[in-house]
Amino acid sequence: MRVMHIRPNLVSPVIGDLTLLDHLSGEDDGWVWIDLEHADPQQESRLLTERFGIHALAVQDAQRERHPPKLEVFQNFTFLLMKGLTADTEDIRFRTLQMAAFIGDRFLITRRSQRSVSIDAVWNDALTGEVDVGRGPAHILYRIARRVTDR
Repeated sequence: MRVMHIRPNLVSPVIGDLTLLDHLSGEDDGWVWIDLEHADPQQESRLLTERFGIHALAVQDAQRERHPPKLEVFQNFTFLLMKGLTADTEDIRFRTLQMAAFIGDRFLITRRSQRSVSIDAVWNDALTGEVDVGRGPAHILYRIARRVTDR
């Protein structure tokens, strides 16, 4: 689990683990990107439902190994489930992985059971300034979806 905290007045995002969330205040004018890769399902479920108010059924769908792609809009967040290519996919023979995203006004949570080249690339682009994180969580999710499609 890795966390990126983006604030408009900082030149670069602050990076850490879930303990970084404990230092964020309700008055913070930034947003967070939490990337969950192969996390403990129970810990992940508690984080998503208790800390971010994600509906338990959406969490279950995200944690399933196979589920059709979907887009579901809830009151405080939107849930996107899509397929990406695994990190070991280099030619015409490919395997897919399920990628889930929960997006709200002040957060983006990406979730997958194994490494995603697309998510890792956008994460690195956000750190180096190649992607304008100041445009918000929706822009980052768009960049991930675009990477998945381009790949």
